[in-house]
Amino acid sequence: MTTENRERLREQLTAYFREGAGPEERLGVEIEHFLTARETGEALPYHGPAGVEAFLRQLAGVLPHCNIYTEEGHLLGFETKDYTITLEPAAQPEISIAPRERIREIREIYDGFLALASPVLDEMHADLVTQGYQPKSRVADLPLIPKERYRLMDAHFAGTGDGRGGRQMMRGTASTQISIDYSSEEDFRRKLQALAVLSPLLRLLCENTPVFEGAPYTGHLLRTDIWRRTDPVRCGYPPGIFRPDYGFADYAGWLLDVPLILMHRGDGTRDTGVMTAAEVYAGRDTDEEDLRHILSMVFPDVRLKRYLEIRFADAVSGERMLAYCALVKGIFYTEAGLTACEELLGRLTDPARELIACEDELMRAGWDGMLYGESVRDAAIRFIDLAGRNLEEEERAYLEGFEGVIG
Repeated sequence: MTTENRERLREQLTAYFREGAGPEERLGVEIEHFLTARETGEALPYHGPAGVEAFLRQLAGVLPHCNIYTEEGHLLGFETKDYTITLEPAAQPEISIAPRERIREIREIYDGFLALASPVLDEMHADLVTQGYQPKSRVADLPLIPKERYRLMDAHFAGTGDGRGGRQMMRGTASTQISIDYSSEEDFRRKLQALAVLSPLLRLLCENTPVFEGAPYTGHLLRTDIWRRTDPVRCGYPPGIFRPDYGFADYAGWLLDVPLILMHRGDGTRDTGVMTAAEVYAGRDTDEEDLRHILSMVFPDVRLKRYLEIRFADAVSGERMLAYCALVKGIFYTEAGLTACEELLGRLTDPARELIACEDELMRAGWDGMLYGESVRDAAIRFIDLAGRNLEEEERAYLEGFEGVIG
């Protein structure tokens, strides 16, 4: 039964991915923030009149047409026509901007959100901070928000990795995520492989973690280290992604081999232990909501949905976020950019191993390191220049947000 169900789910997921292919070339953006007390820099609690729930309530109160998200009476987010506000496990507010074709639209939406939030922040004597890790608070002092999904995930991660990475990831980290479209299975494979091989450089360009557990952090790529120590089975990159025939069915097969952690049924969320999706859903009909849940329970550096979600960048300021958008657009939506990544990949004899070695190199040396035998500084300049040549003048200007970043 489980084997038959696994094959059925694999076919459903593969079809789901195929339905995501299309001609659009949009960018979706998610930015996670820390809400901190202005005087102390400490993370605000979720509860209370000066907490994160109160912040959300005030924002939603001036948006008459937004949809409110609650769980057991607690406000956990809201949705507008342009963006969604949700909370990460330790009450880190995240804005998810719906996919747009023009970077200008992303800038206008994000600026509008910040303008809406500014008077509320002033009233609360609080700040929205974009960094890769909590600016002052320690994870041991940060409770989870009242959301059953996060409680079950936290319990699961306590027994995976080194037992500490999951706790640091859920309570301590914040990211900038960009999503891009794919036009076909071949285009998905090209973009996935290009993103993987260039990911060490992109991580470094978006590095923004000056503090770890309340003390100055002098290393590099902290979030990469934390994710490596969280749950290796469901993080990093799926096996086999550099094969020339890697496709949707391969990704679906990987999904179905990973323990599900939890499932939603009716109004409840329950633990599924070490059961895989094929085991959990054996004998049950699965709909699109079930498929989306299965997709959400893995956390690879590039996650496949009906788009590709690029997950490895730290939370960065609006200016650098726009530069990152321009770089992604100028590289991964252009033939010249994909070809340059493929040429980089062509230098490697064992890409999966050499990718990890390159991450290790940049974690140790930062901007003094090498990207597959090339100075990472030179590679950054080369790819930013290439992206600029592939963009229209208006969007090329956003790349200036990387000025001063290359060490």
